[in-house]
Amino acid sequence: MPDLTQEIHNYAMESDDNLIVFVQTARSFDKLRKKLISGFAQKLEEKLKQKYPTIKGWMVDDRTLIENPLKMNSLLTIRHESWLQNLKVGIGMQKPIYYGIYWKEYKSLFPGRGKDIFELMNNKNFDNRSRKDEWFPWFIQNEERFGDWFREETLVSMRQVVRGEPPAEILNFFYDKFVVIIEALDRYLNPVAGRDIER
Repeated sequence: MPDLTQEIHNYAMESDDNLIVFVQTARSFDKLRKKLISGFAQKLEEKLKQKYPTIKGWMVDDRTLIENPLKMNSLLTIRHESWLQNLKVGIGMQKPIYYGIYWKEYKSLFPGRGKDIFELMNNKNFDNRSRKDEWFPWFIQNEERFGDWFREETLVSMRQVVRGEPPAEILNFFYDKFVVIIEALDRYLNPVAGRDIER
């Protein structure tokens, strides 16, 4: 997107009314951004629930990305009832945005198995870009197209999602990441169950 800063400032300086509009617009930006992120996260949650319904043991349990999206480390996570305690797949609010396996108990509850799942995930087209920290034993800091939720292109795509307009690419982008991680993790944890995930 072109940098329109100078044009916007010129407009603001043309009259008192223009300046007031500029100031009020700037002041309301966080509210608009909160609405866009929350609306996008809600649509992502709806799409995940369609593929992973509650009736089959799936649950979305962290929803702070919908309820308080501007808070650092707000989350949207999903898990299956058969998974180990507090093991989830999620997306988190930072700069850049990150997504992956969320599990703050992983050091005590996943002894000896972590390396295998991380190697498996890195072979799922993530190009060994994974990282880990205290709560996310495997995650990608998304520095791709939709990694910065301040950028105009990202907010435009979120607006498309919220209004149900095409192409709304950000929804498919993060939905596809969730599906790859969820299905790989579920197959790893339940190799015999052959869980019937609708396709």
